[in-house]
Formats: sequence, C-alpha cells, structure tokens
Amino acid sequence: SACEQLAKWSHQAAYAPLSISVNVSSVQFQQSDFVSDVEALLAETQAPPSRLVLEVTESLLMREPIRVRNTMLQFALRWMTLAPVTHRLVN
Repeated sequence: SACEQLAKWSHQAAYAPLSISVNVSSVQFQQSDFVSDVEALLAETQAPPSRLVLEVTESLLMREPIRVRNTMLQFALRWMTLAPVTHRLVN
C-alpha cells in the first residue's frame, strides 16, 4: 500500500522527504469509516501522515463540496497534507 511504501521510505535518508499522492474514489470517500480506516493504516504501518497526500476528483468536489471539506478538515486537523485543489477549497 502507499502507507507501507511511505514507511519504508521514512527509514531511507534519500527517500524520507518524499510524499505519495493517493487518488481517493468517490465510493471510498463516502464510506463512514474512511477517516478512521486511513488513520488505522497509518498507525499500523507507522507511515508519516504528513507525507500522505489525498486527492479527490473535481466531480466529487462539485457534487458534495461540504462533505469533501468536512472530511478533509478531519485529516488536516490530524497533520495530513491536502492536495492543492482541496487545500484551496478548505481555505
């Protein structure tokens, strides 16, 4: 998984600063346990959360801007990085 790769990179000086972007599907994003599942995976792998960038599609942003904003804020409050388009929506 992306989190497993981040965890491996975090122990290698040359790769430690790298981040991984993950495209999140509309179906995944709408699952009620999405935030807790991602947090559990980060904890399990000990991947640095600040290096995980979640990306959602523009169509999801257009259909459910409030839900996207609220979910991404949950991640932002937990030190995760927001993809630029979502970051602009949150701000």
